[in-house]
Amino acid sequence: METEDESITASNRALLITIAAIAVIVLGGIFLLFYSTILYHEQHVIAVARPDFESDSVVPRHITSDDFKEHPALEELIVKRKLVLVSYGLFWDVLLRIDPRSHYHTAGQKGESRYSKTRISWDEKNILIHNYTWSEYNGTVSNIGQSA
Repeated sequence: METEDESITASNRALLITIAAIAVIVLGGIFLLFYSTILYHEQHVIAVARPDFESDSVVPRHITSDDFKEHPALEELIVKRKLVLVSYGLFWDVLLRIDPRSHYHTAGQKGESRYSKTRISWDEKNILIHNYTWSEYNGTVSNIGQSA
């Protein structure tokens, strides 16, 4: 027969297990919501060639080899015409690699892909968009911007 102390311990144990299970379910739900929201808002920087560009008010910036050295993503954008991912951080990048819905899934990049493996920070994205919005390289004018 159980004593009063043993029955209290058993009921406390059941309560703790229930609270722990609820906490795991709630935290898992919050994580999935957070991750789905970020994955849905995957942002890229893209360069679109504008061969018919003519403007009296905008003078395109000529891209030099120094620009490519200072901003490696420019080569991916301008020369290779690939989309460059704006990174939310290391943890998020790892999640993109393991999520089969992502363009960055490790098994998803076979051969030529329109997505670059290069990742850039928010600060780098802002530099590229503000300083290289209208750029000229090898006679082609490109418009660099953020994907929707």
